[in-house]
Amino acid sequence: MRLGTRRAADAAQAAASAAGSALSAAAGSIATASGQVGQAAGQWGSAAAHAEALARAGQPLVADLRRSADEIARAAGAIGAAAAEDSTLRRNADAALVEMASAARALRALAELLERYPQAILRGRPVTP
Repeated sequence: MRLGTRRAADAAQAAASAAGSALSAAAGSIATASGQVGQAAGQWGSAAAHAEALARAGQPLVADLRRSADEIARAAGAIGAAAAEDSTLRRNADAALVEMASAARALRALAELLERYPQAILRGRPVTP
């Protein structure tokens, strides 16, 4: 029985040694992982600090963009009001277009008259009976 006990003791010692080696390797892996996690946390903190600095630096730009957007909105509103159906600008523009069309018809009639009677520029319009 001593031989069986000795073998069992040797096997137990080998198992304990293997377990110790495995624990040692696991501890080394945990230490490496811990170092990597610490490094990643440091990088994350650095990135957060950079993002915060950029946000602070960008605040005047954001304020300028908001002001510009507000001014554009006001200008669009003014243009919309000026182009509305009942606006003074629209009524005046329509009246001006009517007058320009009338003037264009009168110029066309004058051009046709001068084509037919070039002397009309010196003597006036011919009298038709």
